[in-house]
Amino acid sequence: MTAPLLLQVEQLSWESLEHLIVALAREVEGAVRSRLYGRNGQKQHGIDVVGYFDDGSLTVYQAKWWQSFTADALSDAVRMYVEGTRPLRHSLVRCTT
Repeated sequence: MTAPLLLQVEQLSWESLEHLIVALAREVEGAVRSRLYGRNGQKQHGIDVVGYFDDGSLTVYQAKWWQSFTADALSDAVRMYVEGTRPLRHSLVRCTT
C-alpha cells in the first residue's frame, strides 16, 4: 500500500502557490485562459490571478497563507476587493493554505 498523494501547499513559495492557482483556474474551474495579475510590488487590490471564461465572465483569485481562516478574514478579503479601484467586478475566490 502506498501513501496518499498529498500536495503540501504550506511548503510552496508564494510564487509557486500563485502558479498553482493559475493552473487550477484552467484545469478545475474551466477557464479558457488564466494569468497572474499585476506585477511584483504593485498594489493589486486583493487580486492575484484572473480567470477568463467562454461566457465572457471573469473570476479573480486571491492567495493567502493562513494558520486559521476565520469569517472576519473572509469579510476583510471581500471588503478589500470590493473597495479596490481595479475594474474587475465579478466572482472572487479566496484560496488559502
